[in-house]
Amino acid sequence: QGSDALPRSVSGRFLLFVWWLFIMILSTLYTANLTAYLTLEQSDAGVPNVEALLTQDEYKWGFLSSVALVSSMESSDDRDYIDLVERAEKFELIEEAMARVNEGMFVFIDGNSAELISYVNTDCSLVMNYMNEFYNQWGFGTQMKSPYREAINKRFLVYREEGWFVELTNKWLKDEKRDCSKQSIGSKSKFDIYVLRGLFTILGIGVGFSLVIVVVEILHASFIDSRLSGSSFFGSLKR
Repeated sequence: QGSDALPRSVSGRFLLFVWWLFIMILSTLYTANLTAYLTLEQSDAGVPNVEALLTQDEYKWGFLSSVALVSSMESSDDRDYIDLVERAEKFELIEEAMARVNEGMFVFIDGNSAELISYVNTDCSLVMNYMNEFYNQWGFGTQMKSPYREAINKRFLVYREEGWFVELTNKWLKDEKRDCSKQSIGSKSKFDIYVLRGLFTILGIGVGFSLVIVVVEILHASFIDSRLSGSSFFGSLKR
């Protein structure tokens, strides 16, 4: 909202212009950032877990046939996982499954394979969710009646509880972040002082330039006053 008493000097008007420009850009940035963040939140996958997948009617789902994940779910004590396998579509190749996903309204369930992560890292339209119950089911083959079998099982259990396998998976398969800057519909970056550094710099430059104009105006007014009054320039400047 403006004021009835507007500045008459050039420096005052320029400072007012810089201030309103700062406020306008700040408001625009905040509104755009908030809109993009809310849009991105709404674009996330709407199936967070198995229970939600089984109780909805919009999405279909499927697995690769003859994989360890399917066997683990079929032998689970939880009836939800058994129903998930029984009602799922089966695919022989991951290419067939991803083609079905790209058609829309379809969830492909896989054991966090390198092929799936490669698809997600190269296609910004895909969203990956995790089910911790069957995440990183690792195995290590040994000879029958190997004396190291028990020690390996205990060590694997410790590694799994410590999250070591998850760290290795993130390091080996997810270090290469996908660049969706040209396709992204939003951003989760924080709206803080670092984002506005350039805007505050412009504001500071505008204030500094206004001060320079003030000095020039004072010098010019003193020169005109000295010419009209016949006094010295420095005498007019002191007044």
